[in-house]
Amino acid sequence: MRGWRTRLRVTLLATIALCACALPTPAMNVSLPASPASPSGTYSAAAIRMREALCTSTPTLGNIPTATLSLVSSPTPTQEPGPLPSFTRATIATSSLTPTHAPATATRPEPTPLATRTCIVERAHHYASTATRYQSGASGPTAFDCTGLVYRVFHDCSATDLIGAQGQQPVASYLRWFIAQARADQHAPMAGDLIVYGEDCSHVAIYIGAGQAISTLSDGVREHDATRLHTHAGGDLLPIQAYLHITAE
Repeated sequence: MRGWRTRLRVTLLATIALCACALPTPAMNVSLPASPASPSGTYSAAAIRMREALCTSTPTLGNIPTATLSLVSSPTPTQEPGPLPSFTRATIATSSLTPTHAPATATRPEPTPLATRTCIVERAHHYASTATRYQSGASGPTAFDCTGLVYRVFHDCSATDLIGAQGQQPVASYLRWFIAQARADQHAPMAGDLIVYGEDCSHVAIYIGAGQAISTLSDGVREHDATRLHTHAGGDLLPIQAYLHITAE
């Protein structure tokens, strides 16, 4: 029985010694009961040998230096973010190359219908007030025939597309083009429209409004009555074949 108690005491002392060795603070005091072999209260020889064996053995977490503990206990560094998903890269690439707003295309403003007709009338008045003469096949600026004046006026106003003209052409060509566009009739004209005279399409004039027209006569470009045009002074009255209506309504 006595030997069993001795062994139990040695085991308890060894356990206490192990705890004391693992404590990080060396100043901590632990009161141990005195061993029968050491009445003064000191450790027995067996306990001392056990403590020395434990404290000089392989280090455990309890006796690792504080600096080392801080590294071990630190969380694993956050991993670097992986590559962006493919759809995100595609979106970024597209947005970086595609402008938010497409640049505006500079376009020449189209003249208003009133401005087109006004231009035609003004240019016709200009040539009627300028010294001009009649010359077959001429289109200005000081000599004209009837079709040459029409082409010149519409060219000055950048409106030759309104009369289907690529250049000076016979009166009959103007009439055929307007008939094909369903814009040749006997209805009252507007300023800027054309008037074709004679059953054989012998003359063309520019209607300027208020019953007046401007065309090239034998003595040059003149303003005259739109409905009373004679072949010559005292000659036959030329009938109106058709009014040609331009699209600038």
